[in-house]
Amino acid sequence: MVRVEWGQSGALSLCRYAAELGCAVTAVVVDVLSFTTCVSVAADTGITVLPYRWRDEGAETFAHAQDATLARARRVAVVEGGVSLSPGSIRAAEGVRRLVLPSPNGSTISTLLAETGARVVAASLRNRAAVGRWLADQLTVTESIAAGSSEPSETAGSSEPSETAEPSEPSETAGTAETAGSSESSEPAQSLRAAGDARAGDHPGPVLLVVPAGERWPDGSLRPAIEDLWGAGGVIAELADTLGHHAGPPLVSPEAQAALAAYRDVGDRLTEALAECSSGRELIAQGYADDVSIAAELDASSQAPILTAGAFLPQTHRELGMSHRL
Repeated sequence: MVRVEWGQSGALSLCRYAAELGCAVTAVVVDVLSFTTCVSVAADTGITVLPYRWRDEGAETFAHAQDATLARARRVAVVEGGVSLSPGSIRAAEGVRRLVLPSPNGSTISTLLAETGARVVAASLRNRAAVGRWLADQLTVTESIAAGSSEPSETAGSSEPSETAEPSEPSETAGTAETAGSSESSEPAQSLRAAGDARAGDHPGPVLLVVPAGERWPDGSLRPAIEDLWGAGGVIAELADTLGHHAGPPLVSPEAQAALAAYRDVGDRLTEALAECSSGRELIAQGYADDVSIAAELDASSQAPILTAGAFLPQTHRELGMSHRL
């Protein structure tokens, strides 16, 4: 099942409940302006990105312990130089091997989802095709393995929720800026519960979650970002096209279908649309037009970075397909 859930709370709720069901989760985080675009540019230049929570006082200590460079604030980097949450600054960087890159949306979400046990992949418009093809490879491998096994894995969990947890209640550690226990955060779990009930007695299949990161309003609430929906739809489009030629189309939720339709609707107007959307206009007004242009480099990267041991590693989808599966 391919699912789309916006932002931190929705993604965390679904990942935690899927873990209770014993479902393997692959979470594709999409933050086009600008975290996952930064990750794709870094991967192209051989830089390893370490995500980190936003405004965490331990970032400098963490970077030192990891023998990594800590990204600076955009405005500071413009005046004093250095690397920031700017794809252009990463592309121009010299002598940087490892980069700690905090951000309020994509980086924080990636870190939190990894803590649930989900495999996290960074996707943007620049590498949406590479990520989509890698996902198709993993789904094909997983289905082949399942078809060759008459008994489910003992470690895969059951289709029933864990007796030690109440799936209808969100974790007390869920999300920081969005309200834990809200109706928005509980809906993904309820939907997944219905899917689990419908397949009672079956081996729980993998869950592919695509997360448009969105942004935050000053009060911390979610601000949906259309560019992230386009990026999510772009990944799903490549996944569907690839599986359509090889293993049949994936089971796609209505939300995923909407993301796919949004991506296909923007079509060859993507560069102009990215510059005209709210986030794009804001960055351009602040003097970061080059970052918007880099984010619009559709399919320029062949890398599908997976978060492994706390770092997004620069690998191609074929290399990843040799050692990983959903």
